[in-house]
Amino acid sequence: MNAQSVKVEISRAPGVLERIAQDYHSLTQQADWINPYFSPEWMQCWWKRQKQDRAPLILLAYNPEGKLLGFWPFVDYWVT
Repeated sequence: MNAQSVKVEISRAPGVLERIAQDYHSLTQQADWINPYFSPEWMQCWWKRQKQDRAPLILLAYNPEGKLLGFWPFVDYWVT
């Protein structure tokens, strides 16, 4: 697979974690090392405890058939 065949999506919706939960568990079966802090369940709990001046920023990568290849969570916050 080359980089041109990867679809990239950027999401700022916390609900995306629920959407990818099933695919996340498939990814862990292929991983050499599993980061428990990337699990959708952990991230949802963590997110509920954050201040309201923060927003999720989640980068998702899909193959041409729509299968999740990976995701990277970030936190965006506003400085006032």
